[in-house]
Amino acid sequence: PGECHESLQLSSADIKDHITMGHVCWDDNDLIKGKSTGAVRISLGYMSNVADCNRFLDFLEKYFVESVVPSDRNDSEAVVTKTALIKQICVYPIKSCGPFSVQSWEFGNRGLLFDREWALVDISSGRALSAKNNPKMITIRPTLDLQTKTLVVNAPKMEELVIAFEDTADIVQMKVCGDKCEGKAYGKHINEWFSKYLDKQCRLVRTIADAPRACKLKEIKRSEKNRLDSVRANDTNRAASTTQASEVPQFSFANESQLLVINEGSVEEMRNRVSKNHEGYPNETLEETTSRFRANIIVSEIPPFEEDQWQNFTLGDIDFECLGPCVRCRMICNHPKTGQPDPLGEPLATLSEYRRYKGRVMFGRHASCTQLQAQQTTTFSTNHILTVNTKP
Repeated sequence: PGECHESLQLSSADIKDHITMGHVCWDDNDLIKGKSTGAVRISLGYMSNVADCNRFLDFLEKYFVESVVPSDRNDSEAVVTKTALIKQICVYPIKSCGPFSVQSWEFGNRGLLFDREWALVDISSGRALSAKNNPKMITIRPTLDLQTKTLVVNAPKMEELVIAFEDTADIVQMKVCGDKCEGKAYGKHINEWFSKYLDKQCRLVRTIADAPRACKLKEIKRSEKNRLDSVRANDTNRAASTTQASEVPQFSFANESQLLVINEGSVEEMRNRVSKNHEGYPNETLEETTSRFRANIIVSEIPPFEEDQWQNFTLGDIDFECLGPCVRCRMICNHPKTGQPDPLGEPLATLSEYRRYKGRVMFGRHASCTQLQAQQTTTFSTNHILTVNTKP
């Protein structure tokens, strides 16, 4: 114990910082404050030869050598104001299940209303289920009826399930992305429906209104900015700037942020790359490919990957801060309608060739808003224009 930390030159203070930020050994935070948080060990056997080593090095160069430069590395203080069109809005009422597409939807102090409001929790472990390990969840299609205040759930070969918002029973302890939290569980009939369909003992849990989770992305972004400011100050003998922590965004059962934005132009560009790598690919519509990334807001009429440079955007008189790129995993390889994994590992395999930064594949932009107080909302609508501040 401690050998890895010693090899990475991590101090006790570093380890405490990692724990405070919520870092655990299996998460995606491979680099914090400029220091690596882990290592990969490669074992060679008796029959291994130089050709095997070279093949592995070729693999690293193709899929792990960075080839993009996110806006976080751009030191320029200048910004350029541009616009983007909202093409589609998606709410995901149950975490890791299918989307509920809407033309207009309210955004509150925890994100889009009812987005990731519910989660399915493994009864034995208390962990929220994810489609990454339970791809059949993608085929569960929840919709919201705001008039009757019900969650309506459909799935292949299952009777429709209608759930009243407030039809909850006990408070249960659970974990979402390593965070310990509480939720309000539903009754036996509802849990049996989900358990039968997924062939896994689970329960439906709703978030507690006065016990939201806090977004860690903003704290990580602030810490990294302080580190970069400190490095620049040391290089020029200037005093380091001290960025004060602002209010931390809150959300329900989402993985990392209140809002995820995808640029349709970036999806089209990626599809062109996939088609060059594999004849006959992609064998799905642009809308289906876009759905793989499970974004809340899909924008159009901007160049591919212009969103990488977004610093913030405005909807009406409400400001949204961009917290950084979204880290992608094998979940995007599951078809958005059937949940079946792509046999060639696409589109993650192609993205790995040109969208890797700090050992992680990036696609899409996280955003949040701390302007809104409880009960305050603003409204996103398709065909509305976002005013965006970007780095040149």
